Amino acid sequence: SERCRETWRGFSVQAFSGLPSFFRLSAASAVMLCLETWYFQILVLLAGLLENPELALDSLSICMTISGWVFMISVGFNAAISVRVS
Repeated sequence: SERCRETWRGFSVQAFSGLPSFFRLSAASAVMLCLETWYFQILVLLAGLLENPELALDSLSICMTISGWVFMISVGFNAAISVRVS
């Protein structure tokens, strides 16, 4: 139809105007995720250096699993609210 022809005008420089701020936010998010992953890996290595490493790693595994369950509640609410708001 005639209305659809008016909607697409092709690419322009304006389409890429928000990329620098998007990349800054993406880089900050990537650093945050990497630090979180490295933190857990360092915890596992340090727990392996304790006196009874098998018991320490088992305890750490249980604590991390419970921590993950607790955080999933807030992540679920965050996802639901994000969908509701948008």
